[in-house]
Amino acid sequence: MFREFITSLSDNPAKQTAIDLMKRAENLVAEELAKGNQKKENPEINNALIEQLQDIAEQLKPLQTAAQFTDPKTTG
Repeated sequence: MFREFITSLSDNPAKQTAIDLMKRAENLVAEELAKGNQKKENPEINNALIEQLQDIAEQLKPLQTAAQFTDPKTTG
């Protein structure tokens, strides 16, 4: 819901920031999945990936809060 809400907005710096952060998270997860598919046994925990995703989530919080004030349906 959040992604759909963000993409429906008119162009502005906050929208672009949110889109960039979501793309960054998607790319990180895609890279890790590709690595995981290559190593089927004894997968290692990638703490750097976890920290990067936590950072992205923290940066998205104010944008999601603003979205919730604008459209309560984005709380899902």
